[in-house]
Amino acid sequence: MKFSKDLRDLDEKEFREVYSYLEKETNGFTEVDPELILENQQYLLVFRLCLGVSQKQFDKKINAGKYWCRHTESKRNKIINETVAKRYNKKIENLLKNHEINLEKTLECWKRYTVSRNCFLSETIKMRFNSISRISDEQLKELYEITKKETKDFTKFNPMLISEIPQTLLIFRIIFREDHKKFAKRVGVSERSYRRYECLEGRLRSETAKKITKHLLKTFSNKKIRDIGFDQLLENKRVLTNFFGHRNLEAMIEQGLKVLAKIPQTDFEKEVASLLEKHSIPFENCGIVAGIKRRYNIDFVIPDTKNPKIVIEVFRHTMGGKSRNTKSKVRSIDHRFQSIKLKNPKMRTITIMKLTGKAVLLDLIKKDLNREILNTDTMLINQEIQNLPDLLKEAL
Repeated sequence: MKFSKDLRDLDEKEFREVYSYLEKETNGFTEVDPELILENQQYLLVFRLCLGVSQKQFDKKINAGKYWCRHTESKRNKIINETVAKRYNKKIENLLKNHEINLEKTLECWKRYTVSRNCFLSETIKMRFNSISRISDEQLKELYEITKKETKDFTKFNPMLISEIPQTLLIFRIIFREDHKKFAKRVGVSERSYRRYECLEGRLRSETAKKITKHLLKTFSNKKIRDIGFDQLLENKRVLTNFFGHRNLEAMIEQGLKVLAKIPQTDFEKEVASLLEKHSIPFENCGIVAGIKRRYNIDFVIPDTKNPKIVIEVFRHTMGGKSRNTKSKVRSIDHRFQSIKLKNPKMRTITIMKLTGKAVLLDLIKKDLNREILNTDTMLINQEIQNLPDLLKEAL
């Protein structure tokens, strides 16, 4: 049985159905097959509620990266291949086996979860508009007039308005002609959160909506700001979107990718290229591969960019500095791989690292870094690069 509804929005009857289904499929929560995670990664939410732990605690218990559980439950992280599912199914299975699970306790956890999740002024978003880079002048005018009317010429700010039509925030931001970072600071939220509110990827909690409107009331106390007309708003929007500079963003991106592709290889890239040539493995260096929303410059594409089957990213890092530098790079590559895999689900992804400097305890390093990845099929460090030819021949 597959559940198409977002499991975060179930009512009690639906939650009982999912619980019963999982109880049966896991033989009383004692066996968690990787295929079950692939069927619906949101089953992890039910498993977590069975254990009665928070997302942060769940991350720690299964040795996953920071925010892994939150992003996976919300489907921002996509588990789409068995290799990734196998990293976690046994850990989750062991946790469930060693915990006394029953429906009543799990329902109590679910009720607390729904109370926490449903602290929103509005259950649904009433109107949706394109982002600032895609919104037409006609749509912008419509949104401007709605915002002006509902705020009584920018004098009254009701939290319900930005809860029901979050993109009114876009009008406020354009009025001040500020980028996401500056405007987020103005209204008292993080840049990351603000971006998600404006593009409708995140929901505004009632406390956040009230905080934002409080800041808006203060910033619109200046009559000059309140009296801005649509013509000036349109001018501000064009400045923010660089309308008067590069008009063809797509051409700019294409040109940038081509420039990147011409950057000379590093010594480590040359080493990888020599290894591939020695074993007669076809490849294209600095190829461009399409992701779900954009294209990426990739160190090695096999066999080539016209028929990409395997993508490889390589980098070198000197140990002894802050460990988060390595983790940050690994997370960045993994995020790139996620976009590529969403566009090409069968794509094989490989990260190769050369770690130098401080003595490297390979097993510990790999264990630590494996917590950070979700979309990297294989990670090779230092001498493990010699396994690359056999790995590629098997995959091809």
